[in-house]
Amino acid sequence: MDDLFRIILIIFLGLSIFSCNRKTTTTTTATDSTTDVTYSGIWIKDNSTSWYAILDATLDEFSTVNINYTAYRIIDFEVVNVGDETKYSAIYISDGTADTHCIRCEWDTLKSHFDSMKAYYVMAIDYEIHYENGNYYYSMIYADSTYDNGAAYGTKWSTGDDKASFLNMVSSFSAEGYNLIDVEIDNFGENFSGLYTSKPANVLFYWDLDYDTLIDNASTAAENGYYPTDIEIHEINGVKKYNVILNYGSYEWDYLLEGSYEEFNAKNTLMQNTGYRPIDFEVHTSEERNMGRLGDNLSGKDINLVYINPKLKKRNLFK
Repeated sequence: MDDLFRIILIIFLGLSIFSCNRKTTTTTTATDSTTDVTYSGIWIKDNSTSWYAILDATLDEFSTVNINYTAYRIIDFEVVNVGDETKYSAIYISDGTADTHCIRCEWDTLKSHFDSMKAYYVMAIDYEIHYENGNYYYSMIYADSTYDNGAAYGTKWSTGDDKASFLNMVSSFSAEGYNLIDVEIDNFGENFSGLYTSKPANVLFYWDLDYDTLIDNASTAAENGYYPTDIEIHEINGVKKYNVILNYGSYEWDYLLEGSYEEFNAKNTLMQNTGYRPIDFEVHTSEERNMGRLGDNLSGKDINLVYINPKLKKRNLFK
């Protein structure tokens, strides 16, 4: 019986952490979280790019990192409500370029910022919505999109669609040469938002899968040369749904899905020590609890944190 129990435990752990092979130069910082918070992450093999990741930070902690790591650019941003606090997680990399972003923005600020970015060589790469104190707040991160012929990859953005409309838009934009690179799902799985780029890619999508089905599909995708680039988890009536964007590529990669804080920290340390860097985090708590939160810890001076890289160049439309 003991042997049977050990076999079952090994199978369960194998489903919890699926590995496809496995350094990096920096670390992850975190604070303890409540037991119903889960952590997911994707790491790729990359020995050349320095990175820094912060998990479960307060706004002051996040702001300090955002100021001190100006030589790095932010590629992933997560916000969740944990108890009566709002927690921030982010991934930074140093690859010789800087990001531009609008973080914790009100809707009008975000829309204005997105429109203004059309004149620069940037494309949106990450979109985050969080609900707090009866209001929605929005964050968007941009990356340099220039390439050899002096033009730039295009960007499209869709927000607040129901699932059917969203999937139709994914198909429509794909026909125009725009690939989905990021998805955000909120309001109990009713609202789907996405970012799209004209940068060529061979993309797969998995929508509304249960845990076991997602693990099976991830295994099949790995065998066929795909790696995940974005994990999104939402809940409908307390039932978790998993959504993943995958790209075709030669990266060696690894991931953790729905781990505890301790499991995530151990996984990230392993990745750090074996040549991997994170490209996407997903920190999940119950949406029902998030939507019902009544705390009041937002500071007006910390809303609409807009950063425009002064080195950005206006786009020459006549090239």
